[in-house]
Amino acid sequence: MRIADEISGWHTGDVLLVGTKIVEVSERPLEVDASTLEGNGRFLLPGFIHTHAHLMENTDGFNTENLHRWLRSGITHIRDQGILSRHSAEDAVTWRDNLPVAEGVPTLSICGPFLSAPGGYGGLCLIGVSSPAEVREAVRRLVDAGVDHLKLAYDEGYDASTRNLPMLEPEWIEAICDEAHRQGYTVSAHVTRAARLETLVACGIDEAAHACMDPMPDALIERMVRDGVVMTPTLSMYAMFAERTRLPLLGPALDNTLRFVRAGGVIGLGNDYMGEDPPWAPVGMPYLEMECLLRAGLEMPEVIRAATRGGALILGRQDLGRIEPGCRADLLLLTEDPTAGPEALSSVSHVIKDGTVFKV
Repeated sequence: MRIADEISGWHTGDVLLVGTKIVEVSERPLEVDASTLEGNGRFLLPGFIHTHAHLMENTDGFNTENLHRWLRSGITHIRDQGILSRHSAEDAVTWRDNLPVAEGVPTLSICGPFLSAPGGYGGLCLIGVSSPAEVREAVRRLVDAGVDHLKLAYDEGYDASTRNLPMLEPEWIEAICDEAHRQGYTVSAHVTRAARLETLVACGIDEAAHACMDPMPDALIERMVRDGVVMTPTLSMYAMFAERTRLPLLGPALDNTLRFVRAGGVIGLGNDYMGEDPPWAPVGMPYLEMECLLRAGLEMPEVIRAATRGGALILGRQDLGRIEPGCRADLLLLTEDPTAGPEALSSVSHVIKDGTVFKV
C-alpha cells in the first residue's frame, strides 16, 4: 500500500489503527494480531475535509442521508459555514450531537447563524447586531449553544436583490473578533470584495470564506499570510455565477487564489454548497472545485493538501489531515493514484472513519 506523506510523495508500508487513532505507520510489514484491509497496489490518503458548506439550507436542512453520501465519496469532515434556514444554532448542534455515527457520517463542525447588521446579508434568521455590547452578547450565546466557530457577513451580496444591504461597522467586527478570541473561537467572514477584506483583516478575522472577485493587492495577501489568515476560495461558486450572469467573476478569483498560495497562504477545499446543484454543488466529492483550483495554476498535490492538511489547519485540528501516529483514523483507500487528477478520486474503494471501515 502506498501511503501519502504530506502529499509530497508516497512510501510503501502498513498502518496500524487502534480504536479511533493511528498508532503506527511502518515502512515494513507489521506483524500484529489484528483484522487487516489489503492495500496492495492501492493508495492511502487522509480523509478529505470540506470547509465550506451550508447544511441547514433553506429547503432541505438536517439531511442525514446526504451525509452518508458525502462520507462514501471520501469526505470525512464537513464544516457548516452558516445556517441559511430558520433553524437555530441549538437545532444544528442537537442534530450534530445525535447523528447515527455507526451508520457512517462525516464529523460536522457547526457555526450557527451569521452575525450581521440588522437586515444585512446572511440568510433568513441572521443574528443582527448594532453595538459592541450586542456583539459580545451574541458571541457568548453562540458559544453557549455549542457551536465550533463563528461566521460574520461583511458584504453587499452578488445581485440586485442583495446590493446595498446594511453592513457591520468596523468597530463591531473588532468586537466580534475580540470576544470570539477571548472564548477560544475563530471567526470566518463572508466577503467577496478586496476592500472589504482589507477591513476585515485589520479587524482581526481568522478566515476569508471566499476568494475575492476583484484583484487582491499584494500587500493584503502578504498581511494575511503574516497574520495567519486562511481562506477557502470557493472557486466553483464563482464559476457558477459567472456562467449564469456572464459577469467576469472567476478570473480575478483564480488569480487571487494562486497568488495567495504561492505567497504561503493556507487554503481549504469547499464549494459553498447550499443544496444539491450538480456540477456546481454536488453531494459528495467537489470535483469542480478541484478542477477550478487546477485551472488557477495549482498542482494536484497542492489541491489534495488543501483538502487534507489545509482543512485541518483551518479547523485548528492537529489530529486530522495527516497519516501519522496520534492522528485520527480518518482515511481513504483508492485504486488509482489521486495525484493524476480529480477523476482518480472516484476510485475510492474504502473510507475509514474513526477507525471503522466502510466499503464504497
